[in-house]
Amino acid sequence: MLLPVFLLAALAHASPRSPYSLYARQINTTASSGLEVDVGYAIYRGTRNETANLNIWKGIRYGQDTSGKARWQAPKAPESNRTSVVEADTYGSQCPQAPLASSTYTAQDNSKTSEDCLFLNV
Repeated sequence: MLLPVFLLAALAHASPRSPYSLYARQINTTASSGLEVDVGYAIYRGTRNETANLNIWKGIRYGQDTSGKARWQAPKAPESNRTSVVEADTYGSQCPQAPLASSTYTAQDNSKTSEDCLFLNV
């Protein structure tokens, strides 16, 4: 009878809550402060587009930087930073892309690309 209790306790201890929650808890929706959303590892403040009637969050980090020594390694969860609210009003970096396959070369604007590109826009 005690074996199932110990097994459940061990599983609960071995499986800490993931920073990738299946939900985000909205903590503030007053118009004066914007929209703040708690995603577990950080708090992001989005913007409101009144014309389109949309709440928008840009540049939400969902993984650590994958450049340098982290290149070609499995992604890691973002580091927790709950000391301040992150303004989610600008896009994160774009991942580098190969130019479209064609017989002619066309210049690409890669000024906004980076290997540190694990960002989400909502």
